[in-house]
Amino acid sequence: MGIDIKEQLYSIIAGIVDSIKRKSVKGRRDLVVFGSIALDIYLTQPIKIFPGGSAANIAVSSSRLGLDTSFIGKAPLDFIGLQLLVDLVGEGVDISLVELDESLKTTICTVSNWLSEYPQISCSYSLDNPPVITKLNSNIIDVCRESKAMYLGEGICNIYTEILKSIGDRKPIVYRPQKQSIELHWEECSQILKYNPLLILDEDKVEALLRKEFKIPEDLFKAGVDNIIILKGLRKAILYKDKTAKSIEIEMPEISIVNSVGVRDAFIASLIYNLIREEDLEKAVKTSIHLALYTALQQESRKTIKHDIQTYYGL
Repeated sequence: MGIDIKEQLYSIIAGIVDSIKRKSVKGRRDLVVFGSIALDIYLTQPIKIFPGGSAANIAVSSSRLGLDTSFIGKAPLDFIGLQLLVDLVGEGVDISLVELDESLKTTICTVSNWLSEYPQISCSYSLDNPPVITKLNSNIIDVCRESKAMYLGEGICNIYTEILKSIGDRKPIVYRPQKQSIELHWEECSQILKYNPLLILDEDKVEALLRKEFKIPEDLFKAGVDNIIILKGLRKAILYKDKTAKSIEIEMPEISIVNSVGVRDAFIASLIYNLIREEDLEKAVKTSIHLALYTALQQESRKTIKHDIQTYYGL
C-alpha cells in the first residue's frame, strides 16, 4: 500500500504524546525541572528495569511530595520514550513543554554496584544529540518566571543562562552541572553562577574543577554563587553558606543499602521542597540528607520521600 511503517509509528506516537501534553497543562508551577529521562537497566539476574534519569527522578519525587512540578526535556518518538512520558504523567508531573525528537533514541543507563554509596552508571546518549532542550520559546520562559523554584540539571549551559537572564527575579534555583559540562564547557557554564543559584557538586565534579586549578569554594564565590553543597557519598554533605569559606559538615550513620541509585536526586527534591517552604538553608540541608539517606532502603531508582522525620526515628 506504499505506507512507510516507521513513519506511521512516529506519527502515532507523536499524536499520543501531543494528546497527553495538552491534557497535562496546568497553571503556575511550584517547581520547574530541566534535564533528561532514561531507562535504568540493573545488571543482575534476573535483569531489573526501572524508569530513571536524574532530573526525571527529581520531578517524580517532588510531585510525590505534593509540589506542582513541570519537567522540561527532550523525548524520543519511540515506544520506550512514550512509556517514560506516560509514567511521568501518572506521577502527576506536567510534560506539556517536553520537546519531541524523532532523531533521538531513548537513553539507556546500565547500573551496577548499587549496594554501595557509589553506584556505577553508564548511559548511552550522544553528546551530538543530547536528550535535553536545545532551544527556548516564550512558554518555557513564562513558566520559569512564574514558578516558585527551578532545578537545572543535565542541559545546555547557554540555554540556562538565557533563562536566568530573562526571568529576573530571585527564587530558589538549584544548579547541578554535569561532569562533562565542567570538563568541556566550563567557561559557558560558569556564567550561570553569576545569577546566584544554589550550586550542588558531587565528588567527581569537585575533582574536575580542581583539575582546572579552581579553588573551592573561593573561586566559585568569585564567580557569583553564594551557597555551595558538596555531596560526599550518601552520608555526608558539606555546606558553604553565605560566601564564607567556613564549612558546615553534616554526616549520617551507616545503613544497609538496598539501592543507592536516586538517593542524591531524593536529597535535591527534599531540599527544594524545604526551600520553597522558606526553611533556613542549613536546616533544610540537614533534614533533606536525613530523609534521602533512608530512601536507599527502597529498590526503585525513583524514591518516595516520607517528609516526616518521626517516621524514621519513632519520635
